[in-house]
Amino acid sequence: MAELLWDGKYQDTRRAAAVRVELPLRTVETVDESGSGKPPSIAHGGSTRPPEWRDRLIWGDKKFVLPSLRAEFGRQVDLIYIDPPFYTGADFSVTVAVPPADESSRDAAPTFEMTAYRDSWGLSPEDRARSITARDKYLQWFADTVALLKDLLSDRGLLFVHLDDNVGHEAKVVLDETFGADHFRGEIIWRLGTGSKSRKFFSIQHNIIFVYSGGDSWTYNHDALIAREPFAEGSLGTHFRRVDEHGRRYRVRTINGKNYKYYADKGRTVGSVWTDISSMTANSPIIAEGTGYPTQKPEKLLERIIGVCTRPNDLVLDCFCGSGTSPAVASKLGRRWIACDVSRFAVQTTRKRLLANSRSGPFVVQTLAESERRAWATAEFGTDSDAAEVAYRHFVLELFRAEPVAGRVWLHGTKAGRFVHVGAIDAAVTASDVAEIVDDAARATSGAGAAVDILAWEFALESAEGIRQDASLANVAVRFRRIPRDVLEAQAVAGGDIEERDFFEIRSFSTKVTVVQREVSVELTDFVMPPEDAPEEARVWVHHFSQWIDYWAVDWDHRAGPFANRWRSFRTRGEPTLELSGRHAYAEAGHYSVVVQVIDIFGGDTTATIRVTVG
Repeated sequence: MAELLWDGKYQDTRRAAAVRVELPLRTVETVDESGSGKPPSIAHGGSTRPPEWRDRLIWGDKKFVLPSLRAEFGRQVDLIYIDPPFYTGADFSVTVAVPPADESSRDAAPTFEMTAYRDSWGLSPEDRARSITARDKYLQWFADTVALLKDLLSDRGLLFVHLDDNVGHEAKVVLDETFGADHFRGEIIWRLGTGSKSRKFFSIQHNIIFVYSGGDSWTYNHDALIAREPFAEGSLGTHFRRVDEHGRRYRVRTINGKNYKYYADKGRTVGSVWTDISSMTANSPIIAEGTGYPTQKPEKLLERIIGVCTRPNDLVLDCFCGSGTSPAVASKLGRRWIACDVSRFAVQTTRKRLLANSRSGPFVVQTLAESERRAWATAEFGTDSDAAEVAYRHFVLELFRAEPVAGRVWLHGTKAGRFVHVGAIDAAVTASDVAEIVDDAARATSGAGAAVDILAWEFALESAEGIRQDASLANVAVRFRRIPRDVLEAQAVAGGDIEERDFFEIRSFSTKVTVVQREVSVELTDFVMPPEDAPEEARVWVHHFSQWIDYWAVDWDHRAGPFANRWRSFRTRGEPTLELSGRHAYAEAGHYSVVVQVIDIFGGDTTATIRVTVG
């Protein structure tokens, strides 16, 4: 059999295998009901899904997520649909709009582009030294991806790989090599309904979807394929020659001794060329389901794939979930699902879409958290703990455009007259850590006044504002900034895409809490957007603090463990208004911890804990 070769496919004459690092998934949020307010069993249409099952939305890189699912779901996924990058060489942006202060100004609100996902394949100096091209990197990445997916696809499962003409021919060879050409089930041509007009050649107006099976049998519900398309004129004249008393053309076929009459005007069931589903950019009614996420696919497309090729309660996986079409459709059809994406905008868009879906069942939001970062750091900086720690900190300082400093315990760099602290790869910065950082900064300036940017993956601070005030008493000004997850992406680093503004400063917000007997209401009364994190055009447009907020949620009884999403309010394209207060009635008197989570329009998030006593 012919083999497709690319630089990097073989290392020392041996095939470079996909790295399978199994890491523990950490649940950071639980959602036990959809936005409908109905109990899960009712909201889910009486599905027979196991009562203990929770669908999974995972924020992380599929190269770590997929191996981490293998122990629990190896060879158990019934349908995998992926819509991966198409090797376009471009980065795709999501449009962020500043919500209007009132309905009269809705159409004039400014918009900004934020990177949703990358389809550019930057080359490192090592790549160039080995003459590796961007196409080589893409093919290795794609081959690793499908190898990991094979570990999860069941013997009766189907894999749908959605691509276009750009790299489809090479992807087909990789898929044949991975799954076996005898497991190739077909190629679906999806006519988009749109396409650029070309004067040089025929305009490209379709995508392709390759289908592979995990074994020799698979699910195909022909009766669920209700889509019909008209017969061609030639077929009408050849096969439908009879006409009944109403003028309808028909044909007669004998099956098992019985005569069946087939009418031409009913059309024929759709085959492998799908012309009846328009893309999201086409001028059609499906635009109402649009989320604004780039390359979103219409629900009708996934309804056909999932509805025909799975059964109720089957498990569906999408590791490039984007706007969340696959999990949204799977929920509607009573299928279980696992969805993941590396983009924070994808996870946020999907979460809101599921919460707005009245038929969504309980789901959890998961991450690989510090485990993913440790695995990344080991691969990047080696296993020598001391040398790796220094290399890691210098790496982050370089991305933050800061200069390293030596001789200080808690201060690692400087930038624009401010010290910089880089938090550990696998631990949150705590209040006691901040106290040490402030003390070190005060000593470094002999109490004359200092400023510190504290960079961290996570912060374990109940009151960031209170800690800022404490630091100011020592004549030290502190800012808390999150290290962006994009730091883990080689594409983003190689392409120089990470900027200082990507290190979001922790936002601060204020609340008003009212307790009446056993009922508590929480109202957002202010939200502060750091000046460095918002364009000036946006700041001019904002007249009320709530315009910065995209989403907020409340856990009314937070205990050790994940955030329990019990109440939430969020904006959608169809409904841009936001409730600013929520309430909850407790069944019993007592002391409770209320956690409020706020996400702004640029994707920055922060939480605060409020102690309440109800009687």
